[in-house]
Amino acid sequence: MAAYRARDPDLITASARTLETLAECQGPLGQVPDAVWPERAYWDWGEAGAVDASAWFIIIAAEHLAATGDAEFARKLWPHANRAMTWLTHLDTTNTRLIDSPPAGEWMDSSLVRSGRVFHVNLLYQWAARSLATLAASVREAPPMDAADLAWRVNILFWPEPAARYEDLLAHVAYPRDEQFAFAHDALPAALAAASVGGRHHYLSHVMQAALVDRCDVLANLLAIVSGLAGNNRAERILDFLDAVDVAAPFPSKSWPEPVTADNDPWGMWNRAAEAAIPARWRNPPHHYHNAAVWPYIGGFHVAALAATGRRQKAAELLERLAAANRVGDWGFHEWLHGETGDPGGAPAQTWNAGSFVLASHHVREGPGFGIGRA
Repeated sequence: MAAYRARDPDLITASARTLETLAECQGPLGQVPDAVWPERAYWDWGEAGAVDASAWFIIIAAEHLAATGDAEFARKLWPHANRAMTWLTHLDTTNTRLIDSPPAGEWMDSSLVRSGRVFHVNLLYQWAARSLATLAASVREAPPMDAADLAWRVNILFWPEPAARYEDLLAHVAYPRDEQFAFAHDALPAALAAASVGGRHHYLSHVMQAALVDRCDVLANLLAIVSGLAGNNRAERILDFLDAVDVAAPFPSKSWPEPVTADNDPWGMWNRAAEAAIPARWRNPPHHYHNAAVWPYIGGFHVAALAATGRRQKAAELLERLAAANRVGDWGFHEWLHGETGDPGGAPAQTWNAGSFVLASHHVREGPGFGIGRA
């Protein structure tokens, strides 16, 4: 997305080649790998699986079309994007038309995990459905999914509200069709009803069976804003909340407002067995790695979300602080920084840090473009 907004021909060509490489390495069932090393003839699905990569592939294919107008390339990618979406739809194990993912099956792929119906995964799934409709129109194919219906489903489950009828998520499979459907078990409706009391300021992180994990996944909430899923009212609430809990300190922005610890983890997000097995650099003590550390990658989307909602001055100020985060270690573009001290951690020279910084700069200067920020 950043490459297209930079309008650099070499970067756009590299992006096209990236899409081609991922398409060539697509799995037999349609899954797109999350990483490819062509020189080693090796590609990776993640140790626990990779769900979000397939959605991102579809989104970026549509971004390429919007940026270049290259309908011939879109036709080349169409069967791969369509197969990726088919694979994603088959992850619906609850017949709610929302998809499930295993623990560590998306970008949080270490010892701090989410599973079941994960908000981050489902918002990307909905974004991919909209993107696939754009590709379909360019190649004169019928869109395979109703993206607006999917957006409604994501919002009704992950943003519980008092007036919601959660049984409507299963109305399309109710039997007999002429009777009002009700859940066979009342645990999930009861949990959703309890979570809908009072004002809500962010989406649920994930839903495991009938357990609602009511933590603020910062990246997912920001992506909901820049993709248009959240809408204006939710976007304002989210941004106000992130400001109130100081999620952009010491730099923009933390993965969670506060760390997950043994004392505040009734859902078992912190997998101690995985923590013991993995190398130290991928472990998750408080304020490290995925556990409330600063990720400049997330900070770029924070700036973009502020700009997309008209908070341009605030976005410009945060962009300066994001530059300072990437400048740590002589423009190290470090993967993450300690959530309290700001000391660098993880691998340096991260392309997605540089990319989200370019994306953030574009939003501050020119506002949203292409698919970003469109409802």
